[in-house]
Amino acid sequence: MANVQNWLLHMDDPQNASWILGLGTQSQQYFVEVSIWLADLMLMRVVGYEGSYFNRLSRKTESVPWVTKCKWAHDS
Repeated sequence: MANVQNWLLHMDDPQNASWILGLGTQSQQYFVEVSIWLADLMLMRVVGYEGSYFNRLSRKTESVPWVTKCKWAHDS
């Protein structure tokens, strides 16, 4: 996955661009979605966020993975 992120970030390199563009549309879309999701998580982790967020992959609101329970969630 790290290689795919690097290829996406460095599309100015013709070799990277040709590799990504050679994939099928569904694969391209999947790699972009996963890369954006990972970027979301990395940013939230860097700023110390410990709440809930909209997971782009599951399409659900959930707690960030590094906390067991969102500290702002209401008990049911």
